[in-house]
Amino acid sequence: MFIQIYFYCWYGQDIVLKSIEISVSYYLTNWYNAYSSNVRTYLFLFMERSKRPLVLRAGGVFPLTLSTLMSILRSSYSYMAVLQRLNKK
Repeated sequence: MFIQIYFYCWYGQDIVLKSIEISVSYYLTNWYNAYSSNVRTYLFLFMERSKRPLVLRAGGVFPLTLSTLMSILRSSYSYMAVLQRLNKK
């Protein structure tokens, strides 16, 4: 089960990073020197949209990133430690 969650979070993080790179690559195209005003307008709109990175969400609530994976691991370890402690008593 951990492997499945790991892959979802890994690729979710990859999508976030790639969407940030797209924003930078739009700016580096010298969009302001484009021949057509339509091209300039579309590139400007794409740049504005890409200011907010694309984030995959589990159930529309939790972002699928590596920080989410780490919080899942911390929580599950804490729960396991509590249950082991209760089981010893």
